[in-house]
Amino acid sequence: MTIQVTTRRESTAPVQPPSSATARHWADPGSYATTLVVLYWDLYQSPWYKARLAGQPVAETPPVRWDFQTMLAELEADTGVVLAPENQAKLAVGLMLARGDRDFYRSLPDFLVMCAALAGKGHDPRLLAVADSYDCAWGLSEGLLLSGLDADDPEDFLSPEIIGYIGQIAEHDGLIDPPDILRLGQHATDRFARFQAEHGDDPLVVAAAEERGQELAAQVKKELKQGMEALLRQLESLPLVHGSARSLAQRLAKELRADESHL
Repeated sequence: MTIQVTTRRESTAPVQPPSSATARHWADPGSYATTLVVLYWDLYQSPWYKARLAGQPVAETPPVRWDFQTMLAELEADTGVVLAPENQAKLAVGLMLARGDRDFYRSLPDFLVMCAALAGKGHDPRLLAVADSYDCAWGLSEGLLLSGLDADDPEDFLSPEIIGYIGQIAEHDGLIDPPDILRLGQHATDRFARFQAEHGDDPLVVAAAEERGQELAAQVKKELKQGMEALLRQLESLPLVHGSARSLAQRLAKELRADESHL
């Protein structure tokens, strides 16, 4: 998957200049994909839709369907902000997910690229994308939030190749008791059972491996929870013009409250 470039937009609804708080979110490398998508929607998609309903002349192509370089050019012109490469990748992937792109769930190469981008690693088409356990956990969690799919059983819509990769990377990273979002196929449990069988005559080695695996899993859970809480704070603080991010924030807050065990 490569994020590419070319045309300029047609005339569209007027864009209201962003506030200083909004501009900070655009420029902040710590902004999440969901935050950037909400800002983009507020800046372009909502005014376009309202102008169209009012019978005003607008571009035939809605802003969420502009090619990506058009988006970047218009953002720079309208906000004065040049997005950092990491935020460019987050916005591109976030918009793909928000408008219903399903390659994230079907294609392993796309899944790896998009998880790395959502985790803030950017995207370099010259390099093979590799996503570690945290990248997969965060990518799936934010991807589900953006796409609106049910997070209860992601195995229902993830391809076998992606499920296999998640199990293998959790095993490679040595996670024991990983976040629920990474428990697809239960590879980590199988791995530790095999390790116990191979080293059963040395309980100290088994105990040390178990302790380390639990520490690693706890770290991923902690980082995932911290990320979700930070995203919730961003959504609650957005100074939007054409609505609010309340429904997204409520969904995220509900998930954090209801079942923190999956984090």
